[in-house]
Parts: sequence; C-alpha cells; structure tokens
Amino acid sequence: MEGHDGTVRPAFSPDGKALATASDDRTVGIWDPATGELKWVLRIERKGPLPEIVWSIAFAPDVTLLASGSSDRTLRLWRRDKPWRDPSAHKEW
Repeated sequence: MEGHDGTVRPAFSPDGKALATASDDRTVGIWDPATGELKWVLRIERKGPLPEIVWSIAFAPDVTLLASGSSDRTLRLWRRDKPWRDPSAHKEW
C-alpha cells in the first residue's frame, strides 16, 4: 500500500466510509475507501530505543473512536471529533 513502509494491517469502519491502516513504520493511515485517497497520517512517537510498530487498529462501533495498539504496549484512542492530527485528539494508556 502506498503511504506505508513494511507490513500493513487494515480495518474498515463499521459504516464503510473509512479505512484505517496500522503499519510497521509507526504510522496509522486514514483512507477514503471509495477513492483510495490517504486522508490523514497519524505518527506514533518513539519512546525508547526500539521501534514502536503499530500492531493493531480498530474502530468503535459508532466510529467516534479509533484504537491503535503498538509494540510498546501502548493503547491509543483517537477521537474523531477533533482533527486526527491534533495531539490532543488521542489518549495513551
């Protein structure tokens, strides 16, 4: 998939209007599945010496949240009511 390096793991939103991808390159992509256009790229900041690979991605049933799980054992919830790229749009656990 253009826009990522390494293995890509996809997840469609329940309404079918968005495709999220998680990748080995520490990014989450948000795509328009109708056009194939990459809308946003969310970058996961490196916290240590090892790369934080984004292993999993999933939308909430109402599509208001996007969850990403990384190899650094961090779960991030990205809120759709804020711009995806806004750092305040996500919370880490």
